[in-house]
Amino acid sequence: MTYTVRLLGAAIVFLWGVSATALAHHSFTALYEMGKEVVIEGRVVRAVFRNPHVFLHVERVDEKGNVEQWALEWGGLNALAESGITSSTFNIGDRLVVRANPLRRPGDNRARMVALKRMSDGLEWGTRPGQVTD
Repeated sequence: MTYTVRLLGAAIVFLWGVSATALAHHSFTALYEMGKEVVIEGRVVRAVFRNPHVFLHVERVDEKGNVEQWALEWGGLNALAESGITSSTFNIGDRLVVRANPLRRPGDNRARMVALKRMSDGLEWGTRPGQVTD
């Protein structure tokens, strides 16, 4: 009986750990409006390359002339590296045009990257098969 109880206890601890890890990785469809896209044209002010997801922070001027900063959630380091995107790809000040899915919570300038184009050299991401944020 003691062996069975220990085995059952170990199984419960293992399953709890696996489920906690799975829940920690959020669902993009729960956070972002996947059926809606916004276009953000602005300059890179910060690039955070770390797992689980890379974030580009882009500053733009809205229709009323107000400066706003957007946090754009992207893919993981390895997935982006496979498509040629690394921490040295972007510089502060690079002008980008980004298509993104906005956060479901209105008023937060955060979105999920769908595609981007760097204006200085035409570098594009999100236009070829496999270039997706997941």
